[in-house]
Amino acid sequence: MLLLLSESIICGGAVYFISKTLEVVKKGGALEQGENVVCLSLTAALFIVALSDVVVGFISMGHVIAALCVLSLAYSLKTLGGACAGLSLGAALSIKTGDSGFMIMALGVGGMLAGLFSHISRYAVVLLFMLCTLLSITSLGAQTESLYFLYECIIASIVFIMAPERFFKLIAYYFPTFSTAGESFPNKYLSSRLD
Repeated sequence: MLLLLSESIICGGAVYFISKTLEVVKKGGALEQGENVVCLSLTAALFIVALSDVVVGFISMGHVIAALCVLSLAYSLKTLGGACAGLSLGAALSIKTGDSGFMIMALGVGGMLAGLFSHISRYAVVLLFMLCTLLSITSLGAQTESLYFLYECIIASIVFIMAPERFFKLIAYYFPTFSTAGESFPNKYLSSRLD
């Protein structure tokens, strides 16, 4: 009975987040409200977790898409976008797979550092992301699943490098609040609140 109740609550929450995301997508335009961004990120995490069971050989499509999302958001939306995407997707995938936390460390820290150096080039984003992935795998012990995750991140990095630049401009268009957030964000926020 308790399992049925908890599954019903989870399903109800998922339906709420998906319906809010569909409302935002139908309206179009930029995602400036925090609630809309949270609904979109939770919906993306739900779909990526569902896709993590789709495996070709030993490569999980959900893991590849998660790493590609983190790389894309780190490049387009800088540190804030990379860290938010990395931590949320890493946490969702770690809960799903039951690993020892290397996905949170690889995606979260990798997204944050990749976003920090995203002004240099896409190659810098990939280099820092892969470096964080390697460090997280070696620090927690190289197991078979973690080595598969390394291969999945390599595939995502190749797709990221081959993606056209207009794709990243489109991401920055839909998330203007995140793309303008930087070192001067607290100053901009305070001055807007004082006006």
